Amino acid sequence: MGEDVKFLSRDAGASSSEPDGNFEPAGVLVPLRTKAEVDAQCDFGDVLVIKARAKSTNAILRVIDNATEASDRRNLSHLRRVIRDEHVPKALVSTDAEKRRLKGSDGFAGLERSQDVFILLCRKSVLAYDLITDLLSELNPCDGLASDQMLQTISVPLSPPSSEQEAGLWSEEYWPTIYKRSNPHGPQHNEIEQAAKQIRAKVWSHMDLAGRIGQASADHGCGESFGAVVVDRSGPAAPIVVAAAGDARWTGQGTRDKSLNGGNAMAHAVMRVIGMIAKKRRACSADAQALESDKDNEEWFAEACLTSLERQVYSASSIAPGGYLCVDMELYVTHEPCVMCCMALLHSRFRKPNAADNYRLRLHRARSVILTNEELVEIRAAQRTFEGAYIRTALGQFSFSLVILKIFTSEFYSIGALFAVYGAAILLLSLFRRQQGNKQFFSELGEDGLNQRKFRTSGNVVVVLTALSMTAYACLLALTLRLGN
Repeated sequence: MGEDVKFLSRDAGASSSEPDGNFEPAGVLVPLRTKAEVDAQCDFGDVLVIKARAKSTNAILRVIDNATEASDRRNLSHLRRVIRDEHVPKALVSTDAEKRRLKGSDGFAGLERSQDVFILLCRKSVLAYDLITDLLSELNPCDGLASDQMLQTISVPLSPPSSEQEAGLWSEEYWPTIYKRSNPHGPQHNEIEQAAKQIRAKVWSHMDLAGRIGQASADHGCGESFGAVVVDRSGPAAPIVVAAAGDARWTGQGTRDKSLNGGNAMAHAVMRVIGMIAKKRRACSADAQALESDKDNEEWFAEACLTSLERQVYSASSIAPGGYLCVDMELYVTHEPCVMCCMALLHSRFRKPNAADNYRLRLHRARSVILTNEELVEIRAAQRTFEGAYIRTALGQFSFSLVILKIFTSEFYSIGALFAVYGAAILLLSLFRRQQGNKQFFSELGEDGLNQRKFRTSGNVVVVLTALSMTAYACLLALTLRLGN
């Protein structure tokens, strides 16, 4: 989860595997960016900006929006459509910005600067200069543009900012940007805060233990002063330290000349601690043959405990049977792992400290997943299928009520009326579900270019339908009992 976390070294001969915590934290937790977040920082595109009268803003936006698709505008929803002079970014006043004067803009010589605004029109690839000129030339003269009217091409980020600091930086450098406290490319900020709160309680003691483990390994001549600690959060007593290992690259090596020999790469601290976890897993499975084969590999993989502190940590805890690799476990290391160890971490399935990991769609967090066009089409089709089911159910209730009213005597009319009302309610509910479903996974811009409809599910519809059905069944039961009396 973080970097720049330092530990406070102790005497390598300390006997406790769990520090008492009587020390001040010597670092901070820093969330690392996901690959999607890093890629989004490099996603820039050219947009067209025009300077115009403030009162002509709505007319210009209306003309441009009518000539572009909603999807083209949605990709720029994190950028303000209209800004004033005091909010002009560096990119807009740069002498390197490409400027082209529109034909026919020779009026309003006495216009005050306070009446001017800058309007973000669209992406450069959507509308050509000549087409924009023709569109804006149709405006009424009273809605005309400033005397220094011009089109400018500037480069802006095409993805929403992932933090408030990033939004502020983009606002100064490129174009005023809106931060909506959401991260479309990674974990949400409230999830990061929850994970940090969960980790922070014990992170200093785990890092301190990793430092002492590494120092003990170096003092014994096994390797460098690198340490690794594995913490299990799956059990009722979580979090508990289940294994700890120091670097043992020099174990069994004839020379320690780093220029000639880098040591045993399989005995790095991360590799050793993963091997200890695997050894505990095999011990839980009572696989005697697997345990016997471990002895043949101990010389190369150094899975056996080499220091008293490692043995103390290893024997102080156990792993619940039935687990898989390092799932639900966390790794704390004193130094950044090498490439080989990073791949071993990936294959060992170490958990990511994220509160939303249990809610996944297509192996992504459901709160941050970006749907593909195919998935959007699938959702649309599913919505229409459910709407058809609601309508068929409503028609079935109407038909049943007509049968009762037509065939049975007047004593049953109340039951027929109940089914008619129930069918009408389901029909209205299907319309409500369609209204809710049209807003699911879809964002539409308002006239100001800023408003977006939020994500909604059909959960409200399910609640209403459940309450409606329970009420209808209760009424049917009451009418049936009264009919019997």
